[in-house]
Amino acid sequence: MTSAVTIILLIAVWFAQGERKENPMPVTSPRVSSDRRQVAREGLVETRLRLLEDMKMADPDNYGFKVPVEFYGKVLDQHDNPVAGAKIQISLNTIFEILNRDLFTGADGTFSLSGVSGKFLSVNVFGLDGYTGVQATKFGDYNYAEPGEHNFHVPNPNKPVVFRLWKYD
Repeated sequence: MTSAVTIILLIAVWFAQGERKENPMPVTSPRVSSDRRQVAREGLVETRLRLLEDMKMADPDNYGFKVPVEFYGKVLDQHDNPVAGAKIQISLNTIFEILNRDLFTGADGTFSLSGVSGKFLSVNVFGLDGYTGVQATKFGDYNYAEPGEHNFHVPNPNKPVVFRLWKYD
């Protein structure tokens, strides 16, 4: 039990440090905003870790490939404008196969994947005419089953992973 609490705390600290680097706290009320984000993130991490623990107890051999996968992304240009119609190619390792899906961003630049299960997810964003380059604020490969790994991903619909395309001027 103590090791599970330690893992939860380490992951929460790791996520909090990564969040501060990517999104500096606002000048207006940094303490309140940061505390709310931290509490929300810790809740998501704890929920995900409990789910994995329960799944591992129920099916120790194959649980990793049966983890529910959700992914929330957003494609923006270099000026933080949403990029509508960008093609997203997703590959997911499931228990039986590699599932490939093509998605497209909406008018607000967002896309999401849900209703599938697996272990590792890869996301590729393809540019449109007039755009080049892709940069993600986090990793390009996302691990849903191994909390100790560097690319362990806890999905958050309120904080999609941002991918950037550069628009030619």
